[in-house]
Amino acid sequence: MIHRIYSSLNTFKELEFHNGLNILPAVRTSTSSDRQTRNGAGKSSFVAIVNMLLGGSFRSGSIFKHDALIDHWFGMEFDLRGNRTTVERSGTPRSKIKVKASVDLGIQESKQPALFEDNYMSVSQGKWTEILGNHIYNLPVDEEYEALGRFKPTFRSLISYFAREEPDGFITYSKYFARGSKYQYQVPLSFVLGIDWRISQDLQELRKAKDNLPDIDSSAELRTPIVIKEKRYKELENNLKNFRVLPEYREYESEANEITSQLSELSDQLMLDHRIVDDLQMSVENEPVPKFERLEELYKEANVILPERVTSRYEDVRKFHASVIENRRIYLQGEIENARDRIRQNENRSRELENRYSELMAILQPHGAIEQRVSLESELHKLAGELANLEQRLNYAETSENRKSELQLERNHLERQLTVNLREQRTDIDSAILAFEQVAQQLYETSGELIIRPTDDGPEFQVNMRADKSRGITNMEIFAFDMMLMLVCTKRNIGPGFLIHDSHLFDGVDARQIKKALQVGADLAEEHGFQYIVTMNSDVEPDGFEKYRIATELTDATDDGGLFGFRFD
Repeated sequence: MIHRIYSSLNTFKELEFHNGLNILPAVRTSTSSDRQTRNGAGKSSFVAIVNMLLGGSFRSGSIFKHDALIDHWFGMEFDLRGNRTTVERSGTPRSKIKVKASVDLGIQESKQPALFEDNYMSVSQGKWTEILGNHIYNLPVDEEYEALGRFKPTFRSLISYFAREEPDGFITYSKYFARGSKYQYQVPLSFVLGIDWRISQDLQELRKAKDNLPDIDSSAELRTPIVIKEKRYKELENNLKNFRVLPEYREYESEANEITSQLSELSDQLMLDHRIVDDLQMSVENEPVPKFERLEELYKEANVILPERVTSRYEDVRKFHASVIENRRIYLQGEIENARDRIRQNENRSRELENRYSELMAILQPHGAIEQRVSLESELHKLAGELANLEQRLNYAETSENRKSELQLERNHLERQLTVNLREQRTDIDSAILAFEQVAQQLYETSGELIIRPTDDGPEFQVNMRADKSRGITNMEIFAFDMMLMLVCTKRNIGPGFLIHDSHLFDGVDARQIKKALQVGADLAEEHGFQYIVTMNSDVEPDGFEKYRIATELTDATDDGGLFGFRFD
């Protein structure tokens, strides 16, 4: 139990505690203004002092690093395994913790021998928490403690359920922190409840191992580009093996390109000449012949007799026109022959060029220029590098997938271990279940449930209270859970011997439930011999609990009414 809290600060209000239920009140006086609430009286600071003296770390913005407090130390007298012990500490950076005990704590036998001054032993924060863990929770020390593993139970993780700090400690019953990994509550709760906490530690090792696996593509996604690139690589490699350098390659290549251009021009000319021949041939075949005989017949029908002179002239015209037509036919035939001659010449030239082109291609096809070979080799090397990278990624992916499968098998194995362990520890677990049900029954006159369930992600702890899920009932779940832990520790003869609840636990809880909770705490503390300390605002404190108040009263109605005796930002 805690006997006394004091400080080198001469304005500090010393706190003395007794057995059983202790209420540290924050009193609202008639002189308090509406802006002077009890939140600045120092109730939460009391809990912070206890944790600081029990080896807690100084968080960012810690009040103990404030200019007004950093040069002052705080002290606490408490029972450590039934032996009166005193601890003192200040917020000065790297300051030692001073400890004085009525019995040998075994500090001088450690690797870090204590420095003695005025009957006090000076130890580091780490060594002090190790000593507390050994004397309060039977944790080993030194090499034996280090050998437990890197996710082992620590004194600070265990004690945090018995002196919860606002705000993180009052979010949910199973945690004393807002953010973190599951092992941070699975390990200490398993330890207290008698469950094999090493299973939770091993599961955290698996989580870390999984987190360290590379985040890469799956092996299935990588195989497709590998197959495609391998095919391209083999084709390119084969081409390179059959590649022969021809010194005159560029000259032949230039000639082949020129022939290609000429063949294209000849093709166009041939097409044009064929069209000319077709058009001229059609003109020849379709040339109209004048019908002179029909004209003469028309005159006769009209009984018109043409004079001899006219008839002679008419015959001359007919002969002239016939000669014109004949001359045109001869001209067109000549043009047709010219076009056909060009066609023959161009066709002969095309065959010559095509033969030469074939000869050049026969030379060029198995050969290449030196720069082409260099280009092929460069592309092959580039492709080889890409393939090597893909294959390495595939190897990593397959290794990662195999490791994930192995980790899942290990998780499944640990889940089976946990299931067996819960069955083996049934007596201890049943005791915890009954303890929780006892507290819930007294709070709400109805049963409550503590459920411990094995999963492949470790033990899960669940509580159910038969009441409406308001903010108040959530806080009462924390109350019942903490009381259950206190009863389990008392039965197992471990734990600090005290339980501290800050007034924030009772925010949103109706007056009737606050009264019941205090009475349950008082009765259980008396029955089982532990100390229950509650900080509470006087205006919500139920009637009839005045006898549990400690002598010191806090208020922020005046500047000197708080725990430290003065106000500071």
